[in-house]
Order: sequence, then C-alpha cells, then structure tokens
Amino acid sequence: MKVLIAPLNWGIGHAARCIPIIQHQLKEGKDVHIASDGEALDLLKAYFPKLTFHELPQLAITYTKRLPLYFKFPIIALKVMWHYRKDKRAIAILQEQEQFDIIISDNRYGVRSKKAKSYIVTHQLKVVNKRLIPMEWLSKHIIRRLIKPFNTCLIPDYEGIDNLTGIISQPPLGITYLYTKPLSRFPIDSLPIPLPNYQILAILSGPEPQRSQLENIILDLASQSSKSVMLLRGTKQAHPITASINVKILDFAGDSMLQSLVCNSQTIIARAGYSTIMDLNALKKGAVLIPTPHQPEQEYLAQWLDGKRGFEYCSQRKKDLEKFF
Repeated sequence: MKVLIAPLNWGIGHAARCIPIIQHQLKEGKDVHIASDGEALDLLKAYFPKLTFHELPQLAITYTKRLPLYFKFPIIALKVMWHYRKDKRAIAILQEQEQFDIIISDNRYGVRSKKAKSYIVTHQLKVVNKRLIPMEWLSKHIIRRLIKPFNTCLIPDYEGIDNLTGIISQPPLGITYLYTKPLSRFPIDSLPIPLPNYQILAILSGPEPQRSQLENIILDLASQSSKSVMLLRGTKQAHPITASINVKILDFAGDSMLQSLVCNSQTIIARAGYSTIMDLNALKKGAVLIPTPHQPEQEYLAQWLDGKRGFEYCSQRKKDLEKFF
C-alpha cells in the first residue's frame, strides 16, 4: 500500500509528532511518501532520507510583537483559506500521479482525496479565546465542516478528563474520531548520551519575533545567575548576544542528546506547544511552560496543565521568570 503523510509547517511540532506515525507505517511494510514544506520538510528529510518527498505550498504566518493575536486574525484567516485551496489543488495533482491508498494529514485540511482513505491528525478541535466568544462559536462549526470529509479524525491525546489538552480536544458532533494517545518519538531505544547535568534547560521553539524575545530574556537572566544553563535555540539564525561562562548554547540537538538533556536537567523551561508537551510527557518530565504571548491555545494549555504532571505555568515577563534563575 502507498501512504502519504503530510504535516503542516507551523514550526516543526507537527512534523515531529508525525515521526512515530511514519515509523509505524514503515514497520507495516508500506510505501511511505512525505509531503510538506519549509522546516517541517527539512526535518523529515533528515530523519528518513531514503523516502520519497513532495513539496507542498508554503504557509507563512508571523505573530505580533505586542498586540494580541486576534488583531491579526482576519489576515491570518485569509492566508489559511488561500493555503487550504492551494493544498487542495496540489494534492489533486499529486494523487493523480502517485495513486495513494492512504493519506494522513496533520492539520493540513486541504490534503485529502476521495480516491484514498483520508485521515486528519489534530488535537485542535476547539478554539479557546475568552476575549472573543463569537470566534469560539464560529470556529467550532468551521472545524467540524473541515474535518467531516475525512474518514477519521485521529486525536493525539488521552481520552477522558485526565488528558493533556482539556476541552480543546473534545470532538464536535457528527465526526468520526479516534484517540491515539499522545504522539512522540520519545523515549528512544539508544542509551542517553552522557552529558553534564544542567540546572536549567531552556528549549526554544515557535515563530518569530516571540522566539527571539524569549531567548533574549533567558540569556539576560542567565548572565545574572550562577546556575548552569543549557539553551537550545531551535533556529540557525545568528544571535548577537554573547553567552556568559555558565551558559552553553546549541542551535539544535539530536534525539539522543535531547533525551539526555531533558532527563538529566533539574528545571526545564519550554514553550507550551503541544508537541513539546507530548515529548516531555513521554519522558515523564514536567517543565515551566511559557505560552507564546497572544497565542490563545498555548495560554490555555499552560494554564490547564499548571500543577499537573510536573508542569508549571509562567508568563514571558522577565519579572515572572526571575524566580527560576
């Protein structure tokens, strides 16, 4: 059987959680193709260099520096709608060329075909925004309409009240769904790399400019602290700030190194992105979760998990982060 797996390129989280899906399909002997764009495509090419890859249209979304995200919502909605249409056209052409039996799309709602069994992977079944209740109501109907054409919605979370996503992953009426439990490439079988134990491990991710703003705050606080700090930047972009003697910096870490760092560090600071949360949960590690400012889903997840499974909520304000350094 020929399978297409297509994650959304919104950071690398969607691609990362597709890794165990790809590995499962390969173990079953299926002919796996991967379709995406940008960093998500690059990540999966590095993991599975022998597979067949296809490039899909790009979706370029940036967050605001100071204004809440909902001020940009009309622009973002138009971009997402246009991207959905471009994905539909691209996948129709690709399906004619490759004749896939199964299509597994992670948050790319335009990637489906009536000529293949089509599955959508998403935990984002409800938009939570206390400031814009009408948007919550409207989004519920839009999400249901987008999911309904798929054969099944695969929800990467535990079923029930002891889940990781609270009300976000509650499926709307009228769709076929299956809870898969959280998806993570961890723990990996290889023995952890012996590394120094760090008192603080800061894992950065997500879109600009907020990623750089948090990086600058952490480096500033670390320079005034005596604690040993490892900073995983999550980008190859150059940074102008020189680290102090107690701070080590890496742009990225391989799986073995990342697993060792997470397991051996005393305090972990990370964004409240769901893929990061699933990876930490798989390694049975909590963290200080800092939601990307004005990103309602991350704000909700960090608050929902505050005090659960070793997680703690913290805002991006410097004065709130000081206590951890």
